[in-house]
Amino acid sequence: MNIAKKSFLALAVSASMSATAHADVLFTEYVEGSSNNKAVEITNQGDQAVNLSGWAIELAFNKNTNLSSRVPLDGVLAPGDSLVVSHASASDSIKAVAGFTSNKLTFNGDDTLALTHNGNVVDSLGQLGSGASYGKDKTLRRKAGTEAKSIHLQSLTRQ
Repeated sequence: MNIAKKSFLALAVSASMSATAHADVLFTEYVEGSSNNKAVEITNQGDQAVNLSGWAIELAFNKNTNLSSRVPLDGVLAPGDSLVVSHASASDSIKAVAGFTSNKLTFNGDDTLALTHNGNVVDSLGQLGSGASYGKDKTLRRKAGTEAKSIHLQSLTRQ
């Protein structure tokens, strides 16, 4: 299975970071629609392939300060490629572009999503513990040149 399936969710983002390979893997798109129409896109902006073993999307729901749900990632993400992960019950058009699906991808616009590598937060969406609605019924795309950890999760805890 080609987990780096290109799609309308693919976003052209320049590879401007020069740190380690894992720092070049970021959330580049977030889709929160009605019902289970949820998806995120992760893009390798670096110049080296990244083995996704040890990588995960972790979620903290509502005002919770604990990442309590984990979607492990797998495979290899080539330089410049993207991986779309959707809810398993998303619409057929969303699932058609997804590299894989998970029933655990159940965010609703006020939840925090963290992209982690071996338990360390690499990138995030939302503000841990806030519960503020930032993404309900929206598609969000990362601006070109925006670096990881634009929202810091320093007080992060896991259950």
